[in-house]
Amino acid sequence: MSKVKSQRVRDRVKRKCRARMKGKNRVILSRSNRHMSAQIVDVTGRVLGGISTKNPALKKKFSYSGNKDAAKEVGIAMAAILKKLKITDNIAFDRSGYWYHGRIAMVAEGLRASNIKI
Repeated sequence: MSKVKSQRVRDRVKRKCRARMKGKNRVILSRSNRHMSAQIVDVTGRVLGGISTKNPALKKKFSYSGNKDAAKEVGIAMAAILKKLKITDNIAFDRSGYWYHGRIAMVAEGLRASNIKI
């Protein structure tokens, strides 16, 4: 696929995702080879909280932070933050253009395991 065509496809996906997320609180994901992080952003764009595999409390739970187990722990920890903020519904899962596969899917599974509706 050419660079121009792939950019067009990416723009179309982002446009559709933004339309679905309008008026909702968002859980935004960031991913690198070694770490995973998540933030909760309200409707106005203000960051309410976040969690990362760099957090000392999460680092103790796993030996390597770039795998699915660590990603699921990020989802569970994010769910605890959401419950503390009393946000359990009206949440959009913003995967930041990443495919819904592997570690991204495990974060969502961790959120759903903690009864957060995304």
